[in-house]
Amino acid sequence: MPGVSTAPGTAAFDLGGMRQMARVGTPDELLDHALAFRAAGVQHLTLSLVHPPGPRGIEMLAPVVDGLRR
Repeated sequence: MPGVSTAPGTAAFDLGGMRQMARVGTPDELLDHALAFRAAGVQHLTLSLVHPPGPRGIEMLAPVVDGLRR
């Protein structure tokens, strides 16, 4: 989004006319971020795939999901 400042490791995007924030990074960075939720006691986490869509994005997210299963 033009003119939107985000923290390092985050991105802003428009989805259905609403501003959304997303975590961006390598699979290892995303896994570390998700594991911080586990350390804080979170038992359920929903992941949304923003980019790239489809099978390629799912393949890129697979190491994060595998890491969360351990």
